[in-house]
Amino acid sequence: MKRLAHFVLFFLLSANLFSQPQEKTGSVPSKSIFIEKDLIPSSHGSICIVSFRIPYSELVFVKNHEKFQTGITIDFDLKANDQIFDRRTYTKSFSVSSYDSTLSESDFFQGFISFNPDKGDYCIFPYVKLENNDQIIQLDTIKVELKNEVKGKVYNPVIVRKNLQTNCINEAFELINYENTIPYIGKNCQLLIPVKDSTVSLSEVRFERENKTLFNKKLRGKEGQPLVFQECGYSVILQSNRNEKSTTYYYIEELNNYFKEGPLNIVIVDKDSAKYVFETKVYWSDKPRSLRNPELAIQLLAAIEKPETVDSLLSNSRKDYPEVIAKYWASKNHYKSSTFNHLEMEFYKRADYAVKEFTTLGVKNGGLSDRGIIYIRNGKPDEIKRGFNDSSLAVEIWIYSRLNKEFVFVDKTGLGNFTLGK
Repeated sequence: MKRLAHFVLFFLLSANLFSQPQEKTGSVPSKSIFIEKDLIPSSHGSICIVSFRIPYSELVFVKNHEKFQTGITIDFDLKANDQIFDRRTYTKSFSVSSYDSTLSESDFFQGFISFNPDKGDYCIFPYVKLENNDQIIQLDTIKVELKNEVKGKVYNPVIVRKNLQTNCINEAFELINYENTIPYIGKNCQLLIPVKDSTVSLSEVRFERENKTLFNKKLRGKEGQPLVFQECGYSVILQSNRNEKSTTYYYIEELNNYFKEGPLNIVIVDKDSAKYVFETKVYWSDKPRSLRNPELAIQLLAAIEKPETVDSLLSNSRKDYPEVIAKYWASKNHYKSSTFNHLEMEFYKRADYAVKEFTTLGVKNGGLSDRGIIYIRNGKPDEIKRGFNDSSLAVEIWIYSRLNKEFVFVDKTGLGNFTLGK
């Protein structure tokens, strides 16, 4: 009963720490299942591809001999005027070889299903059932509105990653699938612009925010052949489709190096100066929780900065905290050609872990506990030894072999509040 009370109090402390006001710009909460729609032209009109990606950590695995088995079923109901006029089902089972893989948040299972969208506007209602679990999850409704997906003969761009080496094909594009948003990540992604009718010639693409051009790219001639969606292992890829003669696409590299989080307009211009505008946003899907709270993000800098530096940053108005923390980390970015800062990402990933693992009854912010500070500065120890000292107090010894360092923490209160020894 006592342990239960401690757990409840810890939960309340950590929940309160992460529940401070978040910045408005780009503050989209993390999701477990991503699902998006992409329209591509075909000789018979258009094809609507509805794809999904779900991390292994959200699936339910059951051990079967030496493998861990799971699967997923998604039912798609297509409705127009409150009437179901079509229904499709996607189902697939698969297995992984290790228990650690079942906990992975960076490995994804992906798949897709296709529809013919040429019957007008309608909605798609997806329902997910995980294998080994009776629960049915209703995902967000997907609206298919052709006027927003196709402008003239130019289609809404598709976000991909190139040069995927797989067992299926030597070179292809991998569909990224962050619900038609441009991901704010450290890896480059690319833009594919499908065009219906090979006689259409595009001249420029601009990326605008608040009527300001952030980046533009001149286009010189057509970039590639028509594409077809395929599954390759547990990924969705796009490869050349030589059977299509009337469609093509344009290709833009290194797309996400130039943009910070927030709304974005993609303005496509053809040779006759006609403009086609598509709305999207830059989205940081795995943004650390502690960074979503700007005040907490500044406070956590105490793990690496002098108190007067942190106090100076906190002396700004609360409404300016998002800009304050952004400027701080921009000054630490060694790769000026990219807005994404790997150092910032690593710092707050460690901070998230420290807040979660080291918040105790005596320490409200585990990120600034003795263990939290050492973890943020040095990362995960190579080895942790646990035991008791001569005074029967719990002791943890963190060993960093690669740094040739050792840290000894002692729990003097018996409440899990380990302090750094001399």
